[in-house]
Amino acid sequence: MALRGTPRTAQWVRSLVLVLQQDQTAGRFAELNRDRVAALAPHAQLLLQAVVLQQADRLPAAKQLLRVPFAGPLNATYMLVQIDLLLQMGETDAARALLGHYSSALPGVMAAVAQYWISSAAPDPTLALVDFADLLRLADSPGALEEIAAALIKYPSADCFARFDRVLRASPALRQAIQGQEIWVAAVACGDQPAARFWAGLARGASAVACPPIRRIDYWSMDPANPESVPCLVNLLSLPREVISTLLSRVRPPAATHR
Repeated sequence: MALRGTPRTAQWVRSLVLVLQQDQTAGRFAELNRDRVAALAPHAQLLLQAVVLQQADRLPAAKQLLRVPFAGPLNATYMLVQIDLLLQMGETDAARALLGHYSSALPGVMAAVAQYWISSAAPDPTLALVDFADLLRLADSPGALEEIAAALIKYPSADCFARFDRVLRASPALRQAIQGQEIWVAAVACGDQPAARFWAGLARGASAVACPPIRRIDYWSMDPANPESVPCLVNLLSLPREVISTLLSRVRPPAATHR
């Protein structure tokens, strides 16, 4: 259990929220770990409480809890998880308002990523193109490239990936800053097979493990022997943490969808 003050607590909480969502066990977990949950930062407790309410069929209460900006102390990961949960609950406008409140406290790339999430969840697809162009202007470091690749895996867009692909191919410095496997995953997620082949070839020179010859990612499979499954990909490839977390967040095994 990740307790307040331990290293990388926020990432552990984010992973915990993901597991509880996929297993549909938030209420049971909170009941069995009451004292440990109470030792978490207040913002982390709020996020866990929202998931508990959601799984207890109290969706309006979960939404109301998440709509209110947290007063502080603020943590970038917790802010993004709160925005993401609102989007998952269909609260696009509330997520946009929350980002407006948090934007000055979020690092530039994270704020731009969240804006891309929100516009991608909106009915008008042109909004995502505009916001992705803003995000792409921040593609100046390995961390930023990782965040952008993860954003495209979370909300795939062939048009946005094509822009990303062009920027990377035009910059030897950016290509040298990445291994290539994370861009290959984004290409597959966005359905760009020619780009996937290009990045698989580039990644082959940087890694002893080749990208599997797949045309899609099977988010419904948990079989590590299935080369299209997320478990296979995250075990086979050397992917950045943000890409792994995003892939895992999209897994929807059939058993979980019928609970």
